[in-house]
Amino acid sequence: KKNDNDDETSTTAAITSLTAIDLSPEMLSRAKQKQNLLPNSIAASQVTFQVGDAAQLPFESNTFDTVIDTFGLCVFEDPVLVLNEAYRVLKPNGLLLLAETDDSLPSRILGRARINDVSRTCRPDDNVLGLIQKVVSGSSSGFEIVQTETYAGGMFRRVVARKQ
Repeated sequence: KKNDNDDETSTTAAITSLTAIDLSPEMLSRAKQKQNLLPNSIAASQVTFQVGDAAQLPFESNTFDTVIDTFGLCVFEDPVLVLNEAYRVLKPNGLLLLAETDDSLPSRILGRARINDVSRTCRPDDNVLGLIQKVVSGSSSGFEIVQTETYAGGMFRRVVARKQ
């Protein structure tokens, strides 16, 4: 969450709380160990670590200003369900920030190789924009794509989307 007085497009908005979730208590323990890497402007008391399922977020609707996912959509059984949950917990005009693998020739080759435990559990050739466009609210698309960029020959995609 951010301070209500901050401009919503500001990259320097004051963070008033940070909630990290993961299904794995071990991964949350690792995250806690790296908490010191957060900017000094985020006090330890502002950070909460919680075991939770991204497909069934344990939060009320319209709770968060921003939802961030980095390289997670490819491991979820139903990434559209996860995106719908992100939509649900975002406040109106809230931002969804993603950094993900995306459909490209390099990612399709990697998808066939599945060279390690992480790549065996990940579908690196998901079409991220297509997944986002499947999120609906009533009769319209749930998210407006504000900005998107690809990197490494299209293998990685960064997306900023706004809840409509």
